[in-house]
Amino acid sequence: MKIRVDSSVKTYYQFDFERSINQLLKVVPPDHLRDLDWILVVRTWKDKSVASARGLHYERYGEGGPTIVLCVDAIFGPFARIFERLPLLPKMFLAEVLFHEIGHHHQRYLHGIQKSQREGDAKSYSKEMFRKAFRPYRWQLYLLYGPIVLPWKLIQSVRRLFPKTQP
Repeated sequence: MKIRVDSSVKTYYQFDFERSINQLLKVVPPDHLRDLDWILVVRTWKDKSVASARGLHYERYGEGGPTIVLCVDAIFGPFARIFERLPLLPKMFLAEVLFHEIGHHHQRYLHGIQKSQREGDAKSYSKEMFRKAFRPYRWQLYLLYGPIVLPWKLIQSVRRLFPKTQP
């Protein structure tokens, strides 16, 4: 399996995508990556019908076999330049999408999961791998982002208790 980062990504972002992807792949069992030819990192989608997708798994991509394509602008959104300067945050955003797409690859090639269950299974696979990858950093993450995340979660809980009423 090869990783290719598009030149437009390398010129726009200072983040080392290839190194981060290689580090993240260390927590994925090798047999889950079996038959995967490429992981491509692009800045934007050429096909506008998938413009909102952060990543896609293709059974066949061009002349090659199974490929995962990650779209950096869709992953980071409008705050990309800010995110890439914060410790661990860009890697976390990338990990969520990468593991989700690996989950699709794993379920298609190894388990033959029904179409109705694919998204849910890929999401749970992503969560499991995410926990494995970031378990060593949990205290640093809590200290860095806890003061931001905890008040945000409290606000969200209060909003759920008191939903807006339509006049």
